Amino acid sequence: MTAGAGEVAGVLSQPVDMHMLLDADFWDGILFEEAFDMQATMFQPVGGMDKIAYAFKRALGETVIYSAPVTELRKTAKGVRVGYTHAGQHKMIEVDYCVCALPLCMMKKMPNDLSAPFQQVIEQCTYSPTYKIAWESRRFWEQDYNIYGGLEFVKQGCSPVWLPSAGMFSDRGVLVSGMSGGFGRSLRRWICKGSLRHLARRWRSCIRVTGRSWRSRCISGGG
Repeated sequence: MTAGAGEVAGVLSQPVDMHMLLDADFWDGILFEEAFDMQATMFQPVGGMDKIAYAFKRALGETVIYSAPVTELRKTAKGVRVGYTHAGQHKMIEVDYCVCALPLCMMKKMPNDLSAPFQQVIEQCTYSPTYKIAWESRRFWEQDYNIYGGLEFVKQGCSPVWLPSAGMFSDRGVLVSGMSGGFGRSLRRWICKGSLRHLARRWRSCIRVTGRSWRSRCISGGG
């Protein structure tokens, strides 16, 4: 339905035909935001995600200790004991509980007394190599095409093209035309050595989204 406003009534749209309802591409787009890790963008802190951590610092004051890497985790009769170094000294703190957000690759090397099932998960977990390819430009997707943030999927070439959801209406921006990960040998080789052919494919994906005139708009690229 085309929405109305004020005294203007809305207009009913034509029903979606069966052919489109059975098209896999149609449902991929409809259900994408239903995936657990692909929820629709809500709000972002101005200045970057680490502004959340700085806000905790302002609220908690001296409770937050910078430059204090954790060296061990131990259970106690009443809670948890955390070892760390600060200003060249090894220190310990005992607390009721600990929320650990350390990457598992660091936990593998850290002394701890976690249960055997947890230790097994930590030892067996590996991280996937990944990469991003970013292109800096005038924000032509907004200025010329009225596209504001989100993902643009293309059927040919590298997909998706990720448009920035921050800094709208500013002069310049960065779009991501490559973001992937996996355990394949070819991906690891590409990350180590780079690939001009792959960069070219990413460039062509941007062209498919916004037209060939994008060639003259690209300023710089990076990975």
